Amino acid sequence: MRDTPMVGRNRERDALWRALVDAVSSSMPQVVFITGPAGQGKSRLARWITERGHELIGAVAVEATHAPDGGDQHGVFAGVSRRLRLGRLSALGSAEQLRKRMPGLPEAKAVHLGRALAEGVAAERDLAAVEALRELSKVQPVVLWLDDLQWGERAASSVARLVKRRTGAILVVATVRDAAPSATLMRAGPCT
Repeated sequence: MRDTPMVGRNRERDALWRALVDAVSSSMPQVVFITGPAGQGKSRLARWITERGHELIGAVAVEATHAPDGGDQHGVFAGVSRRLRLGRLSALGSAEQLRKRMPGLPEAKAVHLGRALAEGVAAERDLAAVEALRELSKVQPVVLWLDDLQWGERAASSVARLVKRRTGAILVVATVRDAAPSATLMRAGPCT
């Protein structure tokens, strides 16, 4: 079943598209926050840029959801694991899967990331997931959608480290609930 086409929101869509183009052309992460109360279309805008990025430039879309209770199915690691099909692979299996998706990834780096993704504690897995995205962005652009980031403190910390490295064709789109009367788009990039 197809989604209903998005009508309006041209200014917001243009800003999201410009941020993605800037991330790709500069190979530097760009960050956009979409804030507002529940039901104002934040997630719809984020989904639009993930779909449009994939359709037009082959961007890999990674959705990392967050919830008040957290849990294994939420967060950056869970989103990356789903997208890269890591599942419950061993460290070696994760390393092999990473090398399939990123043929230029050095074996030592793949083994290091595979071990952290398969065996690390939560914070290590999140950092390894973000590093895997940075490596993937060398092969193709990445749109990382952090949905309901207000509940993702660990994710925010991991992504801050990604952005601080200043390398990677990555657009980070964070949706955040707040008490404002309507959805607002704020661009934080370029990240220097």
